[in-house]
Amino acid sequence: MNLDRNDSPYLYEMLTGGPKKKWKMKPWQGVVVFVVLLVLFQVIGSFLYLLLGIYANGVAEMIFFFGGPVLTVKLLDIDWREVFPVKKPAMQGILGTLLMWFGAYQCMTALSLVLAVLFPRTYESVGRSMNSFVTGLPFLGSVIVIALVPAVSEEILHRGILQHSLQPLKNKWLIITLMGVYFGVFHLSLLRFLPMMFLGMVIAWLRQESGSMSYGMIFHFVNNFYALAVTFLSEQVSGTVSAQSYSVPTYLLGYYFLIAAVGPFLIYLGGWLVKRSEKGHRIPLFQGDRKPVILMAAATALLAAVGLVLFLVGIMAYLQ
Repeated sequence: MNLDRNDSPYLYEMLTGGPKKKWKMKPWQGVVVFVVLLVLFQVIGSFLYLLLGIYANGVAEMIFFFGGPVLTVKLLDIDWREVFPVKKPAMQGILGTLLMWFGAYQCMTALSLVLAVLFPRTYESVGRSMNSFVTGLPFLGSVIVIALVPAVSEEILHRGILQHSLQPLKNKWLIITLMGVYFGVFHLSLLRFLPMMFLGMVIAWLRQESGSMSYGMIFHFVNNFYALAVTFLSEQVSGTVSAQSYSVPTYLLGYYFLIAAVGPFLIYLGGWLVKRSEKGHRIPLFQGDRKPVILMAAATALLAAVGLVLFLVGIMAYLQ
């Protein structure tokens, strides 16, 4: 007898053992995967460095942050499409992603300068270490190792298997916040924790709202590429690899806060473009849920107020 599932679904499932259920990860399992892969990356990556030099970073990232999540999904028989959703990005969505990155970068710069004022020596040390690492390879090699490979492999780990493991929590903003914590811890630096947590939350929002990792990969690549391009250009101009000065005048800090004030609006505008491209129809810019608009306006006002006060205080102190 040729049994068709559509003719008798109950009998079909009873005789064939029923539909195959895919494994659903839980948040604690994501934590285990994250810790194990990060430890393996640090330990084995150190040995690879002895053999391959700086290129070991790219190789280790591909092995543990790309291969590790893929192997986990294979072993647990999880649905690939749920864990690693990748869709062709729309041009409008790409533009929105770039706006979100630019806005987030301005906010992150202001935050980083605050940390530079609070912890000047540590900030200088971290900056010099990162700059030396970036310029330790030819420019094309740095683009591959520092921009391209992390944009793929780290997104496979974070916005792939880790964000998938948090979906049972249901609460969107709790998921986004925890993803930010993951990303901050991932960089293993107390000084960089808050800036990286902030970027991680923005990228997690892109994954959560679009249902795709594509925009997060674009965001990640652009962020890393911009940083290394600026470092290489600085080296070409000055002839040496120099970190940012750890002595930050108050007026300069205020100036960067004033620039950062446009960041929340750019993030909001970029997010609107991403959602608009995914929904496939026009959506109002400032209508619907008022909470994001109020939050954006409040953040803009706060950054502008702090920036203006710091700038005026700094100018007055400079003129005296």
